[in-house]
Amino acid sequence: MRSDDIDKEMEISCPYCGETFLIVDPPPNERPCTLDYDCEICCRPLELTVEADGSVVANTN
Repeated sequence: MRSDDIDKEMEISCPYCGETFLIVDPPPNERPCTLDYDCEICCRPLELTVEADGSVVANTN
């Protein structure tokens, strides 16, 4: 794994409050994946789907 693939951040837009926040991008060898996460602004639960290409979709639980 290249060092530039580690600790990249991705911007998430919360479907509840509309605010954006950053999360650490999962490494390419761990994608696709689904992450349970809470919005860092409104604290509501989210399910983040990170695709193999690095795109992310935030869904309500």
